[in-house]
Amino acid sequence: MKSYLTRLSVVVVLLIVVIVPGVESRPPKDRAVSTSTGASSIDRTKYIDANKILMFVTNQGIIGRDLEQVFGYDYGTFFPFTSIASIQNGTQTSSPLYTAGLWLGGMVNGQIRIAAAEYLSEFWPGPMVNHTYIENANVDPKYRVYKLYADSGAGNPNRDYLEWPSDQGAPTGLYGRPLIMGNQAMWSVFNDANFDQHLLDLGGTMPLGVEVQHYCWAKTAEGSNGYMVYHYYKLYNKGTNNISNFYIGVFFDPDLGGPDDDFCGADVQHQTVYCYNAYSYDAEYGDRPPAIGIMLQYGPLVPAPGNEARFFDRVVPNYRNMEMTAFRVYTNGTDPENATQTYNMLKGLTYDGQPLQWGPIQYTGSPQAATGDLDPLPDDKRGVASFGPLTFNPGDSQFVAFVVCVGDAYSNLTSITVLQDRLRYLSGLPTAVDGTGDENELPSEYTLGQNYPNPFNPSTVIGYDLPSRSDVRIDIYNVLGQSVRTLVSEAQSAGKHTAEWDGRDANGHSVASGVYLYRLQAGGFVQTKKMVLAK
Repeated sequence: MKSYLTRLSVVVVLLIVVIVPGVESRPPKDRAVSTSTGASSIDRTKYIDANKILMFVTNQGIIGRDLEQVFGYDYGTFFPFTSIASIQNGTQTSSPLYTAGLWLGGMVNGQIRIAAAEYLSEFWPGPMVNHTYIENANVDPKYRVYKLYADSGAGNPNRDYLEWPSDQGAPTGLYGRPLIMGNQAMWSVFNDANFDQHLLDLGGTMPLGVEVQHYCWAKTAEGSNGYMVYHYYKLYNKGTNNISNFYIGVFFDPDLGGPDDDFCGADVQHQTVYCYNAYSYDAEYGDRPPAIGIMLQYGPLVPAPGNEARFFDRVVPNYRNMEMTAFRVYTNGTDPENATQTYNMLKGLTYDGQPLQWGPIQYTGSPQAATGDLDPLPDDKRGVASFGPLTFNPGDSQFVAFVVCVGDAYSNLTSITVLQDRLRYLSGLPTAVDGTGDENELPSEYTLGQNYPNPFNPSTVIGYDLPSRSDVRIDIYNVLGQSVRTLVSEAQSAGKHTAEWDGRDANGHSVASGVYLYRLQAGGFVQTKKMVLAK
């Protein structure tokens, strides 16, 4: 049994917040009592199932937990996944992960502030507007989790493709169309600005004022890719707080089959934290207990002249992606009980703020060779890997990405080796995000795409192709032919390009609703198209 929360925020249609005191024990892992909070559009029923991992993804920062009991289980990560029917009929329900989520912590005016997602969440659905949360975002379906498939393109769009919320920050690719990476992709946005949502014992502070945009994707491909789920997070300080000593953490509660015989470890060389079984036999997995790992593929950006960093699909010069600075492991019953303990954990310290004897990253030895600093006692483990400290002021943005991977072999220790091998090739920084489509093909002619979305509010994206390096100019006009704004005026290389218009004129003022024209001039090519701003 796991205890996970002593205060529960329940949001009902009338937006009344009910606080339930006392300690709740997590139900047994086989079947669980429903934790539904009643009528709500908080989206906790979506999952990604492109390969051998099925994982639930919410719009509150929690991943890997089935909070609405869609399949009748409390956990929400299944491996090996073969079909929905095998879960529903109970023939294949083994799980390596109980839950995972994002932890944020920092100092505002000398006070600790925390925002956390673990068993339940302190995050609120939707983006931040005017430095705060949207009050009815929990009942507005446009702030749901959006899911795309490899065949969800323009020729076969599903509802989420047609309603793709680029105005909320959802990423777009070629010609401003929804970005589909891998064979399935999911996107949502949430924030910590709702004070009434900050009710977890490990947090319970005033909000930080951070918006988080989460993009999750997976490949169906055979081989290593069939054992991975990718999670990319963009963080924006959209509040009014100057946040110092800011930390970003990835929490996970592995529960590798049976939950009480787990070890944890850290592979610093490959920026991976992982869980493995203490024995070569597990009550759920039998004689092939897997290992599950979280590779911290990209850390936050920090200045580094002469280097390059990744911020989602962009390469940022003169920055680097920070490496993991702490990994803290703890057991059931020793969870952080207040914000100070949580913040110290993010810093890699003891709960009372003292350095640990092995340093801020625990269990960095080699279980296969039985050398180094190893987890000494199998138990019901959980932990948090973190980055920091950072300065995160209003208007700042950050990026963190991690990959959930499973390794399975004929013994508990061999499964660790398989896990490490599957993640090894991800250690470097690629030069481009790996997505589907033909983004890298060189165009054969000049083209101007239709803006997307259209109609739009407040922003839209214009896509265009250049077959060779050209002087490019894109102008916006009103229906009277009066110039509103120049979006692009520069030489650009051959390739596929996009330009975004935020509905403002050259002076930064929002323009009125109506029909507008956009014109591309490049290499002797001129074309004009219409778009509609609808407020």
